Amino acid sequence: MDNIKPLSKFPVITTSRVDEAEYCLSQSLTDVQIDRVDDRRNFRLELNSVNFGRTTLIYSSVGAHTLLKPSLNIDHAILITSMAKPIKFEIDYEPHLVTLHEAVIVGPCKQ
Repeated sequence: MDNIKPLSKFPVITTSRVDEAEYCLSQSLTDVQIDRVDDRRNFRLELNSVNFGRTTLIYSSVGAHTLLKPSLNIDHAILITSMAKPIKFEIDYEPHLVTLHEAVIVGPCKQ
């Protein structure tokens, strides 16, 4: 399964530059700050995306353990799934784990 790159016919960016990756992720999803990359030599964002009207499918891979801090000021829903390695993230200081068998939907909330 590692050879399969979902949405490979719809590439957005492939980069090993953290600043470029942060900007591209912020434009595609929601404002994102890349807080930490454990091994910058192995960092490589691959981002593919396709739109279907008001729905967007996005595939991304970073190739190294990376800590992202997204803004939760969103006006849309994000369904987060994992195709290989588990993804750990926090919402309001509560940890969430996405695996091959568990997904998470993040939606807008009233402040």
